Amino acid sequence: MFDFSKIGDIIKQIWDFLIPPIINIGIILIVIVFLTKNNRLLSGDNLYNNLIVIKNSRIQDILVAYKISDLIPIISIILLTFLLNLVNKLIYAIGALLPVNVIVHATILYINTYKFWAIWDFFPDNYDAEKLRQIIEASTSPDNLKDQETRQILINLSIKRSKIWNKIEYVKFLILLSLFLLVYNLFIPAIVFKILPTIIFMICSVVVLFYFFVQRIALIEQEANFRADTFYAQLLSEKNIPKANDPNRNKEMKYWHDLVGKSWWTLRFGYNGPYWINYLKKFYWK
Repeated sequence: MFDFSKIGDIIKQIWDFLIPPIINIGIILIVIVFLTKNNRLLSGDNLYNNLIVIKNSRIQDILVAYKISDLIPIISIILLTFLLNLVNKLIYAIGALLPVNVIVHATILYINTYKFWAIWDFFPDNYDAEKLRQIIEASTSPDNLKDQETRQILINLSIKRSKIWNKIEYVKFLILLSLFLLVYNLFIPAIVFKILPTIIFMICSVVVLFYFFVQRIALIEQEANFRADTFYAQLLSEKNIPKANDPNRNKEMKYWHDLVGKSWWTLRFGYNGPYWINYLKKFYWK
């Protein structure tokens, strides 16, 4: 029997699959139209002339013979949906290849959380902040958390970070697009782009990109503090007693103490592409 309670989830999945590509590609088309003085490329006549229209009678006879002609609208919708998602993924892939990227130094991030040093007192034999960070992250992984509310908060933070990262990749693509339009205008004057609006659009995109970077950094810091607070609460609930630091351990920890107040993130202006690109560079592009 069909579970009608899942209708809402099905509608949401369809919405998430169809709407984002339409919005993303629609914004790009609007930007091109707005920044173009001569919009003949996107006029109705040119769009019609550039569409693939089945005019060959032999192809039409084959479609009729196999009774496929009635399915053309459905097939067209499926192909259009596939194409929109393919282009959308390509946009994000290109954005991921572009600078700038935020590089997170995870251990320094946790060293600067509110509860990190209080947590370390529960591990007197541990001299390495990197190992303690790994313990915190493993213990507060959503898969290992029993409290559903805490688990859901971490999942929501992760989803927010992912969405912000997608926005960053998309805005970087828009900046590349506006830069392309400026260069294109220099070599092909037949299609004249509005230079001043294009420059203004590029500057605005950079400002938006900076805003998204700030949001991403804030979310990463918020998640680290939440994980540290959660793990500290777990230690207290287990009735663990923090142990005093011995002098030798304090000397070993001086290196980590010196990192308190240091920046845990940096901006990388170079290449920071996906793993498979790095793999190709390592083995084939020597």
